[in-house]
Amino acid sequence: KTAAAHVLAAEIGAELYESTGPEFPDQVSAFGALDDIVELHERTRKSAIWLIDEIDGMARSSTYSLHGILTHGYATWQGKRLYEGLPVSIIGTSNFLSGVPGALKSRMEPVQVSYYPPEELAAIARQYALRMGFRLTEEAALFIGQNAAGEPRRVTIRLLRVVRNLMVSGARNV
Repeated sequence: KTAAAHVLAAEIGAELYESTGPEFPDQVSAFGALDDIVELHERTRKSAIWLIDEIDGMARSSTYSLHGILTHGYATWQGKRLYEGLPVSIIGTSNFLSGVPGALKSRMEPVQVSYYPPEELAAIARQYALRMGFRLTEEAALFIGQNAAGEPRRVTIRLLRVVRNLMVSGARNV
């Protein structure tokens, strides 16, 4: 999901502003991020994509600052319009759509990204293992693919590093 946001920003020539939902415990913190996006826009003169990973982790009060941006193109605070005309698009990612407030969901277009099947993850494991300096058997690669919960990051960052560390330490029956 994050990689897709990077690709999208590059394709349309926009700056990517990355954040996570838990960074916004209140509405003021979300306005702080919008201030940062204004500064980014003024510095680069490019539109921005605001990526909020784990948007379900945002405090409900902080999501209110997004409502106006998504609906009208501006936010309001104490009856004043803020950030009007700011060229920003918002992408929120979540593994738990049920945790995103309904009012926010109704203002966004949901796109579901599927997990990778074990066979594709096995191919990723074989390729990444070669980059790390060792080979995997077909059986080992498929085992890793089946235990990566559909995520390439688990293959490359977690599972293969454990395998490599076990191999380096001389562990038997890897």
